[in-house]
Amino acid sequence: MKLTKPLIFELGQILREDYKTILDGKDLEKFAYSLVGYFDLLLKVENRHRFGNSPHRAIDTNRNSVLD
Repeated sequence: MKLTKPLIFELGQILREDYKTILDGKDLEKFAYSLVGYFDLLLKVENRHRFGNSPHRAIDTNRNSVLD
């Protein structure tokens, strides 16, 4: 995902006003992309049950001990 400069600038303003944290240039851009990656991971974890990727279920329930 490509973040626009105005969006990154807005994140910088939010950090400055709400959290009294000043990041500039590359640090702010790295932080923005880290947030995107973090929330992307959270969405994947939240939605993995929809696609059957839950580790609580075996992939192959037919347990054949004989190979073909």
